[in-house]
Amino acid sequence: MQTLSKLPAAKSGTVAVLFAFLVVPLIGIMGLSVDSIRMYQTHADLRDALEIAMTAGLRARTPEEANALMRGFFEANWTASGHEIVHDGTLSVRIDEHAETTELIGVAKYQMPTVFLRIVGKPRIELSARVAIDLAQPNRNRR
Repeated sequence: MQTLSKLPAAKSGTVAVLFAFLVVPLIGIMGLSVDSIRMYQTHADLRDALEIAMTAGLRARTPEEANALMRGFFEANWTASGHEIVHDGTLSVRIDEHAETTELIGVAKYQMPTVFLRIVGKPRIELSARVAIDLAQPNRNRR
């Protein structure tokens, strides 16, 4: 057993203790990074699929044809991005036309499953994308 005067000079086990204290935060930071990158990419995919779908729907002659076109284009682009179309309520798309503002507004929501955040009790994160197209503009610019 070492005496108290030699204790500050003793270095055996210091690295193991530091590693034990640092490994948990490092794993947490890596997990948060992975989920953050997935969130960013999935949100971009959601917005792109919605924007393409709404643009395709502008070619339709009737609201029924527009809804069918938009749904088809959304599903095609969503799956092309590597996502699944599941009918369990984790993905919803809503298109509204506001007569008083001449805007076509699309909102898509997705409950993205998490990888590492489920450890802290967050198994899903809701992502939402909104696209508005002004129908009064001749070139139909989006905002």
